[in-house]
Amino acid sequence: MLLKENAIFPQKTQGLNMPEKPSYEQLEKRIRELERAESERKIAVEALRESEARFRLLYERAPVGYQSLDGDGQFIEVNQAWLDTFGYKKEEVIGKSFSEFLHPDWADHFKHNFPRFKAVGEILGVEFEMVKKNGSTIWVSFNGRVVKDRYDNFQQTHCVLHDITEQRTAEQAIHESEEKYRRLAEECPISIMTFDHSGMVTFVNKWHLEKFAGGKHPASFFVGQKITELPGIVGAGVADALGKVFEGRHVVLDCVYFPFFTGGHAGYQSIKAVPIYKDGQFVSGILIREDVTGQKLAEEALKESEAKYRVIMESMNDPIYICSADFRVEYMNPAMIKMAGRHAIGESCHNVIHGLDEKCPTCIHQKVMAGESITREVELLKENRTFSVSNSPIFHADGSVSKLTVFRDVTNVKIMENCILQSQKLEAIGTLAGGIAHDFNNILSAVIGYTEIALDDEMPLDAPARNSLENVLKAGLRAKDLVKQILAFSRQTQYEKKPISLGPIVQEVLKLIRASLPTNIEIRQRGLGGGSTVFGDPIQIHQVLMNLCTNAGHAMRNSGGLLEVGLSRVEYSPSDITKPMDVKPGAYVELTVADSGPGMSPTVREQIFNPFFTTKAKEEGTGLGLSVAHGIVKEHDGAIRVDSQPGAGTTFSIFLPLLADAKETDAAPEEPLPPGTERILVVDDEKAIANVSKMILERLGYRVTAVSSSLDALDRFAGHPADFDLVITDQTMPVITGDQLALKIWALRPDIPVILCTGFSHVVDEVHARKIGIRDFIMKPVVRRDLAVNVRRVLDEG
Repeated sequence: MLLKENAIFPQKTQGLNMPEKPSYEQLEKRIRELERAESERKIAVEALRESEARFRLLYERAPVGYQSLDGDGQFIEVNQAWLDTFGYKKEEVIGKSFSEFLHPDWADHFKHNFPRFKAVGEILGVEFEMVKKNGSTIWVSFNGRVVKDRYDNFQQTHCVLHDITEQRTAEQAIHESEEKYRRLAEECPISIMTFDHSGMVTFVNKWHLEKFAGGKHPASFFVGQKITELPGIVGAGVADALGKVFEGRHVVLDCVYFPFFTGGHAGYQSIKAVPIYKDGQFVSGILIREDVTGQKLAEEALKESEAKYRVIMESMNDPIYICSADFRVEYMNPAMIKMAGRHAIGESCHNVIHGLDEKCPTCIHQKVMAGESITREVELLKENRTFSVSNSPIFHADGSVSKLTVFRDVTNVKIMENCILQSQKLEAIGTLAGGIAHDFNNILSAVIGYTEIALDDEMPLDAPARNSLENVLKAGLRAKDLVKQILAFSRQTQYEKKPISLGPIVQEVLKLIRASLPTNIEIRQRGLGGGSTVFGDPIQIHQVLMNLCTNAGHAMRNSGGLLEVGLSRVEYSPSDITKPMDVKPGAYVELTVADSGPGMSPTVREQIFNPFFTTKAKEEGTGLGLSVAHGIVKEHDGAIRVDSQPGAGTTFSIFLPLLADAKETDAAPEEPLPPGTERILVVDDEKAIANVSKMILERLGYRVTAVSSSLDALDRFAGHPADFDLVITDQTMPVITGDQLALKIWALRPDIPVILCTGFSHVVDEVHARKIGIRDFIMKPVVRRDLAVNVRRVLDEG
């Protein structure tokens, strides 16, 4: 507070020890003293004024706000810095209560604490949130003292304030950041601990308490323990390694096995310990642990799975390889190595598989790399095999893609498919052959029957017509044999072993094969006389011989040559060194088929009887012919042998047991046809056949009724069942077939004998016919002698 002028030096004259009438000298001395005192007073006043001006200037221009409050908390004084801080004018502040400038939340706080300030006399760092004139708020920190008079009574406050809004905002941000990271640490799905420079645990997060501690221990159980002495750390044997963090080193331990966690269970952890420095000194650290038990078990399961599938791939017979995006082979299983002929890791797939320097024209590599799985059939010429090749992408964790290729050998499957196709073709041919045989046999029945009747009429032996008719009869009989061969070839007849002579079969086969061979192939027959009877099925023997002759013709089709078929009789004793290995001692008929073709290599010769093996192109053969021939020969207790050398032709020898007590006899002279007088009903939908049968039988003395309708035949028999001694019926007829007609006739008269004739039937064969009661089964065309003999025999048998 500034003092009033003259207040410093109050005048005081009483008490001066002066004479009443001082001398001139005394007065002069006194005047000088007064002048000196006045001069000092003026100097002091001026100094005081200068000091007051200096301090007021300092007060007004101070960079911090200043305020002074009276005892009621009202403003006495504020400086310019204060006004600038809050945006007010001085007259808007002086005399106002300090609480009017506080944020409403702080008014009560001031009201309760201002009296304490006055009593204590000093405040340091007291913070308030105050409101500026524009309505915004700021945070301020106050330092102040109380001024009292000499009687210790309160006069006023002197306070300076600092705007700490930025500091407070920063502190709040720090606090929020600390809270966020603390919350993050609490909720993070890994174990987090902090420890001080001495290793004492200062913090443990919630996840550790719930997972590693199993909810059995609170945070206080860990806080205060030394980090390297925790039970789990000690039990895992990593205390020493973890202790290196106190040396300022980062500690990283992957997949450590913990015999037990604090919660009591075992598992694997990954550990990371990080030191924290302040001013270059280690002050604390963080221990982070993650439960990797599931990952470890998954890795072990993956390794086990990889090992298992590697064993599977290694043991598979299918060739397998894996190649990269740039066509480089990364893996080959043993079957693939065998097929490639080398271990070709790192080589291009097109070179390994196809021997090409560039990628294949039909390469599907890029499609597979794009994620597409592709399966296709590929023919490998160097393997002479057909493969079903499946290509699949393998996606790796690093984003790269490889191609897995598996070769499945489908050569035999393709051959079997071809065989099925051929079988279906043969079945169709057989059906066609059966239809043709039926119709053709009906035609031949009429041709042969009427020719025989014409020849039976009285005609000079030298008549030109007789010679012509004899030739017609011979042609008809040859046509009959031809139809029989066609049915045998199309397998429309049943296999039946019986004594057969191989000579006629050889002749039949050579007649058939001649038409299919080129003219530059010569056919020779050798030793086709007697002594070649065996016990076998003529159709199967026919099939074997046809196959061997066809193969021989194929071998010589380009260059021509000689096909020689021979029959001979051989006998081997137990000690005979010339006996083939698979031939038992005894007498055999040896059937040989020899060609002068290119012959076979030892490798081919060893495989020719294997199913599906063939040296022919896919469209030319199935590889089943020789294996089937071998099986047929074995079924006949025989053996088959092949002799062949490259460039020296091939000879197949078939050994079939000679039938014991089989004797070749000259054909006996024909006996007269047996006559009869019985009554016969002949039924055939072909009128010409019904009529010719009627004529043949009537010439033998029989009384014959011939009809061309099965319905008409049934009506006639039903009207007079006792008028007939025998019924001869065709099988294949409209409305009522032969076997059904027989059943209806037997319903009328059970004892009537029935003979069934057929050109060919898919429904009824001889076995079925005899099973239902048919007395005889005759295949068309029926020659006169066969018809006469069979009719007489059936009638005689009653």
